[in-house]
Amino acid sequence: MKKSKLILPAAAALLTLGVTLHTSLAYFTTYTTARGTRPITLETQQTKPTVTETFGDWTKHVVIDAEEGSAPIFIRAKAFSSDNLTYNGNGKWTLNEADGFYYYSDPIADDGSAYDKSTAALDIRIDRLTGRDPQIGEQFDVIVVYEYTTALTGADGKLYADWTQVYSVGGDS
Repeated sequence: MKKSKLILPAAAALLTLGVTLHTSLAYFTTYTTARGTRPITLETQQTKPTVTETFGDWTKHVVIDAEEGSAPIFIRAKAFSSDNLTYNGNGKWTLNEADGFYYYSDPIADDGSAYDKSTAALDIRIDRLTGRDPQIGEQFDVIVVYEYTTALTGADGKLYADWTQVYSVGGDS
């Protein structure tokens, strides 16, 4: 009688151990160690937007296109000239008077997202003298600097620009 009283609890213990053994072994096998080293290089994918400048009627028309497959980026532009310049941002470019850059209001991307692939044109008109249009044959020089930064996501889920991490379209930061 004593043996039969011990067999039933022993069988129950073995059955419980058998059912839980598989999951407990899985826990112990998820951790491992390794020897040796293998170098890992982590890089950010840097996009290079394409700038298209056309000229007509003494106005430089600037459109910036996102690189195919690129993540969202923010764009800013600033022109330099010895002549007076008049800007038309077509409702999408806004002047920041503190730094003189025109900022595009929305990010651009070519990643299949809802963002536009190109900026609206930024028109930069050359005004040689007040009250007189530049004449054919007159020389002029307008240099436009373009910078971009990768769009970051804020805590509210909206994209924003961090202009401390800037890349120039013609080169690196």
